[in-house]
Amino acid sequence: MEALKHYDEKEQKDIISSLKDTSALELELKQAIDEAFAFFTKNNVSDLTDLDAIFNLFYDEELRSTFTLFFRAVTSAMKNLYPRKEALLYLNDYNMLAEISVQAAQHTRDERLNLKGIPEKLRKILDEYLESRGVTQKVEPISITDDGFAKEVERRNSSKTKSAEIEHVIRHYINVHIDDDPEQFRSFSEMLEQILVEFGGRWEEIIDRLNELRERIKNRHREETHGLDYKTQMPYFRILKNMIFDKEHSLSEDEISCMVAVTKEVYDKIELESAAIGFWRNPASQAALRGELLKILLIQEHGIYNLPGFFDKRNEIVSRLLEKARPH
Repeated sequence: MEALKHYDEKEQKDIISSLKDTSALELELKQAIDEAFAFFTKNNVSDLTDLDAIFNLFYDEELRSTFTLFFRAVTSAMKNLYPRKEALLYLNDYNMLAEISVQAAQHTRDERLNLKGIPEKLRKILDEYLESRGVTQKVEPISITDDGFAKEVERRNSSKTKSAEIEHVIRHYINVHIDDDPEQFRSFSEMLEQILVEFGGRWEEIIDRLNELRERIKNRHREETHGLDYKTQMPYFRILKNMIFDKEHSLSEDEISCMVAVTKEVYDKIELESAAIGFWRNPASQAALRGELLKILLIQEHGIYNLPGFFDKRNEIVSRLLEKARPH
């Protein structure tokens, strides 16, 4: 045991496992697989080829997490026993669990379920098996904006599974793009939650509403920009609008003109100052920019200074503007 001190913790575990009796390693693998299958039985899934039933089960994030732990335990036990011939007796079960994990990862967009981190010697076996089953891992799952998305959803059998497919892809798209336009994508997230609450359990209606939301997200670039650049300036415009006005407030022409002018000035100042080398590692430079933004917002000629409640929010507004500007 003294010699093991020269290895890191993972290497120590691998060495100790290799020294174990084959029958003990086989017992560990059998128990891990039994527990994984018992997880499905306990949750009323008896047919592990029924993907709709599995996807419905994995709609619960906690259950997805639980399965991930079981599959990791099986993988660890299989790694310790393979390539001994005894491991071959459990290869079919392992392949089945791996396929479930990959299919669920693509359906839920939950990266914890993919095969990253699988040891190389097992990965080759799984890749060959999944390829023989027509399960593609390396191709990016179809996006919310792809024309073929609706056809992909129709491959599912139940309305609940179709609904979940749309929901998962919307959530994933929001999570990926929220830094591009925080206010806009937060509003999309709120719309999603509202649909699920309002139409809870009425899957056909949920599908219709989610598809409407998907189209809205897909066509978001077509909205009125008031002459601002959609990608670079409109995110700042939305932050200012939502922080200064109520969300339901409809801007007047004068308010729009004022907001556009302020947005352009804010954007230009942020772009100019933050372009300096090392800006985001320099607290003094960031503090100076914060001061400049406060000056822009408080100049009375823009008409914002006198808006009710604005002055009290000034620091929060500037923080949100800088949060958007910060590279993620």
